[in-house]
Amino acid sequence: MQPKVKAPGPQLARRLSPTSYLSLPYVT
Repeated sequence: MQPKVKAPGPQLARRLSPTSYLSLPYVT
């Protein structure tokens, strides 16, 4: 696993779906 994966950021959420973007603040 890469160290940068620790912070997925909004880029990952945007790629997955708008729903994940809302879940970001909950997961982080």
